[in-house]
Amino acid sequence: GNTDSANESGVYKTNRQTLANAWSSLITINVASNTTIIGLTDESGVKGGCFKISGKSNIVMRNLIIQDSYDPFPQIEKGDGFNANYDAVEISNGSKYIWIDHCTFRDTISKTDSDFDTVTLSDGVEKKYQVFDGLCDIKQASDFITVSYCKFMDHDKTQLIGHDGKYTADTNHQTITLHNNYYLNCGQRLPMVRFATIHIYNNYYDTDGTGRKNSYCIGLRENNKVYAENNYFGNVTPVSNSQGSYYFTGNYGYDNTGSAAWTPSSYYTYTPLSAEDAKADVTENAGAGKLPVTK
Repeated sequence: GNTDSANESGVYKTNRQTLANAWSSLITINVASNTTIIGLTDESGVKGGCFKISGKSNIVMRNLIIQDSYDPFPQIEKGDGFNANYDAVEISNGSKYIWIDHCTFRDTISKTDSDFDTVTLSDGVEKKYQVFDGLCDIKQASDFITVSYCKFMDHDKTQLIGHDGKYTADTNHQTITLHNNYYLNCGQRLPMVRFATIHIYNNYYDTDGTGRKNSYCIGLRENNKVYAENNYFGNVTPVSNSQGSYYFTGNYGYDNTGSAAWTPSSYYTYTPLSAEDAKADVTENAGAGKLPVTK
């Protein structure tokens, strides 16, 4: 009986929360500090789970297929529809020194924009019905995070950087590098950035007509400090919004623009590929099963 003009309430709210709490206890994998998780085979990983890294440090995740972090009890929000609550990987609450490398993140249950994405409420209003949240979200003043050579596939809200526009505790935190990742058939948030000082380089963005359509790749939101370098934008919309301080250089499919608020080479040594070479490199090497693993 919920309508578009009200948040969930009453018996529905109580029952949904009870079910959601029980579900969370089943699927949440709380990762401890000083932990390395490496998949031994090309098919190693987790289906339906949520890796939660909250207030922890010194963690590596590698060679894993992480898929279908499904929320069967999404929360109703006024004017916004049903919103899922579980990320495939959530990095939050001041976590530090995290490396996510050569992992594949994907949906297999709801892969396109027409798969279970809307529901009609009791007042006749059709609203979104989302059973997936993020694939690899980073928020709440986390620092020194690298996501590299990962493949993100068939997802809508793919990668949120920054808790929300009012969470000023993220200021001077959220120091992140995303490089040589492959975003294929992803709708948005590749990533969407608030507050973070973030280096986004040598990533490849594209759609092939078999999964979700793309609405935008890099979302420039509140107080971001984005340095986007030598990325390859294929059949996608490269950028949304224009807040914060951002600098684009050497990218294919998007004009250079902005003014650099910081320079990555002042903080670490790296040698970026050209955008065209990055496309070839990422296509060949991103995702799980690309590296030999021995026990």
